[in-house]
Amino acid sequence: MLASVARWAVPTVVLAQGCLVWTGVFSLGEAVAVGLAIELLLAGVVVAEVALGARVFRASRSQGADGHEALRQVLSAVFARARRQSDGGGVRALPCVVALDPSEARRG
Repeated sequence: MLASVARWAVPTVVLAQGCLVWTGVFSLGEAVAVGLAIELLLAGVVVAEVALGARVFRASRSQGADGHEALRQVLSAVFARARRQSDGGGVRALPCVVALDPSEARRG
């Protein structure tokens, strides 16, 4: 569900802004400003998630975890945060994939 929402979010916002410009609610400049503000907010979210991942990775490595375990902890932290902030959708399955131990997957 999350993938389908993300796929339609950008065209929907562009179409809505186009309608608001066409009906005179927004000027073209205002629509561009709103679009840029949305892009800046999304960039801020990406930067925050990358910073969270870097902090978790460094903390995990400093505690003696190998790269695979550190990456697993990063993905668990980022997806756990996403799961808490959303209604669930397809994000709930991702921590299960992250928590899967490759040696257990080979056993069966």
